[in-house]
Amino acid sequence: MTDGAAHILAGGLVGLTLALALALGRLLAGPTLPDRLSAFAVVATLVALIVAGLAVLAGQAVWIDVGLAVALVGFVGGLGLYKAVRRRGFQAPIASPQTEEPR
Repeated sequence: MTDGAAHILAGGLVGLTLALALALGRLLAGPTLPDRLSAFAVVATLVALIVAGLAVLAGQAVWIDVGLAVALVGFVGGLGLYKAVRRRGFQAPIASPQTEEPR
């Protein structure tokens, strides 16, 4: 790999790392559960991309397999979380109104 390509790839990895930090912030502080679920999918994708980029930068093809495994686990985990949340519902249960005592 030429020096120019390595610098471009390193810059892309820095950008992906910044995007990962923002996605982790959304995952932790997401106001709603659907926000957190979509942030989980984004985090898994970004981690897989960062691992793949590091594999290319280091010249180690074995890390590509690790990136694919991370992507697969993120996808299956996201589906499992979505299915569990869908059974339970996206919204918190609304409190039942207080009934007045008969007089």
